[in-house]
Amino acid sequence: MFNSLTVEFAKCPGQNFKRKVLNSFKIQSHLMFFDTSHNTRQSVLANAYTAFVETATKMWAYARCLPQAKRPGSGLLIDTVKALVEVAFLLLTSKSRKARYPGYDCTVRKTQLAWLAMVACRQVLVKKQSGYKEVISWLEQETHNLSSQNGLDCRGLVKVVKALPGVC
Repeated sequence: MFNSLTVEFAKCPGQNFKRKVLNSFKIQSHLMFFDTSHNTRQSVLANAYTAFVETATKMWAYARCLPQAKRPGSGLLIDTVKALVEVAFLLLTSKSRKARYPGYDCTVRKTQLAWLAMVACRQVLVKKQSGYKEVISWLEQETHNLSSQNGLDCRGLVKVVKALPGVC
């Protein structure tokens, strides 16, 4: 993972960090993985979760590559996860994507993507706990808040996550 990253040591490491994380997801957002007119909703959700896990892993690896003094703090990590959810939803369900690719349809809801992103980020960061306790606590709280929303099928999302290899 570390060998596949290009780390920028510029004046604004926070902006570069956030941009790199969001671009990491964008690279993985090929429409064939998220088209619910060709894939089952379960497959699309599993693909989204896998993309979030890889993005979270790259986020952690990128942060580790920075010098200790320039590593992102909890606030930036939380803002980056929030931005990741926004970008993922807008990218996967955008009208421009549907216009550019007739027949493309992605019928996942934002709450589903948010839940999957939070769980994926928590799954990655909990293994590397030192320095991430505040972020992990926020992710757990957000996941709990999302789980209590009406209309969110958490049992179905948990099945998606547990069905993937290498996930407990």
